[in-house]
Amino acid sequence: MASRERTETNDQTSGRVRRYERFGARASFHTVSVFQSVRNLHGLSSYRTDYELACCFERELSLQDLNPNRDTDPPIPLSYAEGLKCPLITSPNSFQQIQEVLDLSAAAAEILDDVRFLTLSITSPDPSTTPSASKIQSTASWLHKQLELIPVPTNISDTPERELILDILRSTALIYSRCIATLRPFTDAYTEFELLELLDKISAVGLTRWTGVSGIFLWILLVACPSSGNDLQGRFLKKKMAVTGMAIGMEDFGLAIACLRAFWKVQRWIGREREKKKKDGSVL
Repeated sequence: MASRERTETNDQTSGRVRRYERFGARASFHTVSVFQSVRNLHGLSSYRTDYELACCFERELSLQDLNPNRDTDPPIPLSYAEGLKCPLITSPNSFQQIQEVLDLSAAAAEILDDVRFLTLSITSPDPSTTPSASKIQSTASWLHKQLELIPVPTNISDTPERELILDILRSTALIYSRCIATLRPFTDAYTEFELLELLDKISAVGLTRWTGVSGIFLWILLVACPSSGNDLQGRFLKKKMAVTGMAIGMEDFGLAIACLRAFWKVQRWIGREREKKKKDGSVL
């Protein structure tokens, strides 16, 4: 019996690896074309990479010492492609207003709008409009409870793509809101099982669909990357995050930096507030 269980586990792992490899192989053509387009943008690439590494490892920026705009949020265009819209930054349109363009369910669009509202309450450059930490945590807790009410699909293979994307957004938003509500580092956000489950669902949706909603995909990957290791799954996530950020940057470099910087600011906010609570003895 034990031998059969080990065989089944090995078969499942091999199947998962093959799916990642097929997904990665399709993505490699996209990766090559993007890299060829930015060969002469080494300086800009390093700037973006600094943010990507800071987000992945939840650390301070390390290559911005000579950058006079280090502490300035990059301007966000007044209009840009709907597929680049990201819940980490402002937009003239809500996701509910463009849900048909992005082929999202109403529930998925509502989640993204709620995530945007929560994020902007932290990243607002105007201190006078920034809510207190306790208010932000309360909002995150409220969102987390609402997300828990959404039904979860039981079988990936039988789940329509729209519902699968909804479930990925729901699970990502659960992690995101929980980290903000509890001041928990994103490094400890996912269990190994949760990461594997997320990767299975991402692969089931497919690269073409994610390319059409790259701003949303970048947020999903940014939330997951800090918990990933240096194994196959971790490398896969980090590679996809870097390529997705690069693809957005090819459309508008400032937009890509704005997305990365916003997530980094959320991480820094969690870190600062956590340290304050430690000094008060209200968090371990």
